Amino acid sequence: MASDFLAHLKTLEEHQVHARCKELQDEVPRHLESCDVVLQAQIIDAFIQKTIIKASESEAKNMFKILLPPAIRACDSAFEALQAWDNVQEVLKLIWTPIHILGCISACCLHAQDKEWTSSSLMTDLLQYAFHSLKATYSHCQDSSRMYGSVLESVNEPLTQLFRAATTLQAHLHQLCSSLATSDGLTEDDMALLTSVCDDLAVTGRLLTRLDARAMAEAWKCYLRLLQLLPERLPASADLPRALTFMAGEVTDRLAEIRQTAADKASGGDQSRPLSKALKMCGFYLKLAVGLSESYTAQARGAFGVLTELAFTLTRYSAPDAHVNDLDPAVLSQLSSQLTVAAEPLLFSMMEDQAYPEPFWEALDASEALGPLCRLRCCLALARRCCHLPEASRGVWTAGADRRHLVAAALDLLPRCDVELACGAPVESDIHNRPRVSLYEHTLVSVCALVGSLTAPELRATETHLWRHLCQSGVWGALLAADVLCFIARLVLSVCLEC
Repeated sequence: MASDFLAHLKTLEEHQVHARCKELQDEVPRHLESCDVVLQAQIIDAFIQKTIIKASESEAKNMFKILLPPAIRACDSAFEALQAWDNVQEVLKLIWTPIHILGCISACCLHAQDKEWTSSSLMTDLLQYAFHSLKATYSHCQDSSRMYGSVLESVNEPLTQLFRAATTLQAHLHQLCSSLATSDGLTEDDMALLTSVCDDLAVTGRLLTRLDARAMAEAWKCYLRLLQLLPERLPASADLPRALTFMAGEVTDRLAEIRQTAADKASGGDQSRPLSKALKMCGFYLKLAVGLSESYTAQARGAFGVLTELAFTLTRYSAPDAHVNDLDPAVLSQLSSQLTVAAEPLLFSMMEDQAYPEPFWEALDASEALGPLCRLRCCLALARRCCHLPEASRGVWTAGADRRHLVAAALDLLPRCDVELACGAPVESDIHNRPRVSLYEHTLVSVCALVGSLTAPELRATETHLWRHLCQSGVWGALLAADVLCFIARLVLSVCLEC
């Protein structure tokens, strides 16, 4: 019987199990067929824990192919049964199945690193099953409050042990992945495997976001470490846009959470701890998104639209946008210190890519709900950056006959900022010792700086937009167009006099 086989297996020493490895390994599948998932997990765990210590690479490879598939099936079956549990005792029994499976896979990862195993097929099997079990465990932990409801406190201890087993496996898995990435002579199969590993790390990072900040940070750090260690061909095949899309969404959600938490704090509740946590998580994902965008701009093209909307949102959460006028000044100051230094680098890193203008204009049109001010300020940031670009790179931003022209966008968006224009609130803060100027002054200076750097063909296209707004726009748009045209006239006159 399976229970007798397990009892016998536990009495054997490691060297005895290794000596009879082939015989016992052939017996294991037969016993697994005749027992429940809990006993299956115990048998697999006991056999692997005692065998892996002395196993050679070829023996381990054969063991993984035979035992890891039924181990993962037992783990999945246990999680599926836990979703339809009948009583607490059943939960307490079933939850040990994934704990045993995580433990034996963790031992495999640890010994694979210690013995420097490099076989692609062995590593593929091991890493595939390890990440599968991790993702299943974290998904279960995410749903535990909903799943167990009123009995959550009764199953809290085994759930904690399950999560600890998962984080232990995660730590060994990260070390193994880093060792594999730094090994000499990486093959195409190794590269394909590590690409899959990067995507799996991103998934575990997403699952851990609402579970455990430390484990989440470790997952993303390993993700970054692999991208930095490996040749540039890896990020091209890794699903970087999906990871960046998640990060951008997480920053946006955290900003909304900060806003709500700050409002609750203002109404009298003690929200210091959740507010601090939300600020830290926002800062973490923001640094991650900006760093990846700057390092792997070409590979991030699929996320350009989302990242542009993120830049608009970051700008929106900094004064003097009416959206944040009711926020506690202390909270706003903490936000500004993080967001102000992130929005422009994010835009500038994408601006270096020749494919960026189209996603920017699409995001500008699709972000009406964010209001005009944040979008105007981002257009002005790009306008100032354009002054330093070569003509070939600048032309895609300044030669358009339609609204897809930075000056045209500024002329269109400025009149919509009627609240900020009417109150004359300063746009620039005291950060970096920059002077405090009004929104109109800020817009005029930025547009004039761009106009002063244009070539003759670009200037003619720009003048078309200026004359159109001078004749058809409202007061603020017409005033801006008139002031810029006056600047052009004085600029052209001074050039002519010099000639």
